[in-house]
Amino acid sequence: MDLVQSVGSALGLSFLAGMRLYATVLVVGLAIRFQIFHLNQTLSNLSFLADTKVLAVAAFACLVEFLADKIPWVDSTWDTLHTFIRPIGAALLGAAAFGHADPALQMTVALLAGGIGFTSSSSKAATRLAVNHSPEPFSNIAVPVGVWVSTQHPYVALGLLAVFVSLFLWLAPKIWRTVRLEWVAARGLFSSWFGNAPTLPIPHTMAGDLSDNLRRVIGFLRDRDVPIPEPYADLVEGKLGFRPTVGWRAAAAKGVDGLRGSVGYLCLGTDRLVFVTRRWMSLRLHTVDLGAIRKAQIDRRLLLDELSLDLSGRRETFDLIKVPAATGAADLSHPPGVTWESGTPH
Repeated sequence: MDLVQSVGSALGLSFLAGMRLYATVLVVGLAIRFQIFHLNQTLSNLSFLADTKVLAVAAFACLVEFLADKIPWVDSTWDTLHTFIRPIGAALLGAAAFGHADPALQMTVALLAGGIGFTSSSSKAATRLAVNHSPEPFSNIAVPVGVWVSTQHPYVALGLLAVFVSLFLWLAPKIWRTVRLEWVAARGLFSSWFGNAPTLPIPHTMAGDLSDNLRRVIGFLRDRDVPIPEPYADLVEGKLGFRPTVGWRAAAAKGVDGLRGSVGYLCLGTDRLVFVTRRWMSLRLHTVDLGAIRKAQIDRRLLLDELSLDLSGRRETFDLIKVPAATGAADLSHPPGVTWESGTPH
């Protein structure tokens, strides 16, 4: 087998490791141990994967991953953490496959393998978040088939990788935003468990009452007030005429056209809800008229809570990032002013 075929096999296995690291190690190890596939001389460097200790650890990790995959949001948290673990495993797998090669070639393959592992891992994380954190069976089926294609048909593996990388480059901005959101969400979750609550300035005073529904939702959100960064507050003040001091860390989700996946801040104005974020290196605003909100609802989840706004026939949602419970903010759940009933001002 020539060098190109060997590289194709190594990168194919690295791609699979980016999706299912432990399953890939287990399948390759079993294939070597029981001689299921004929492995070329280069891949014979991976014979240590057939060691009983390696197989036992890989099998145990596969079992844990299988169980985690069946629990909504636990599977997403697991994927978020492994977005960074799997590419390292993929790089080590690629380097090990060329263990007796020239050090320069070994390093080159390791870098390529790590990059391929990162693209497949981040794409999987983005896909899972996009489908609302549902367990997906594709990668479970793909590993045995992929190992066979990578070891027996390396040119086919290289062709499939070329197609995948082209699609990845096209979708990279969206994938990056999704992976970043998962990372920020995981960091926010741990911060809400172990972090210190911020001391906040007095929030911007509202001019009117809210419906009972909105009052309850805002009362819930007030526990996660965070200070608004100066550039974001400057933009809101310049565009809308009021300066928010506190808001809620959030990301645009379904229905927020042009900003989906962007992480920013929700803040409450006199007559509108404002989402301010950075998109393509520039700050952007999105507003929701409070009078257009028929119903607001919050779904509590493990990693991200969801704020859903019913806007008379259409729906906008925001993913709420968890933070330590805030202290020091004024209670605006009962502001003075006009009365709202069923979302209609009087």
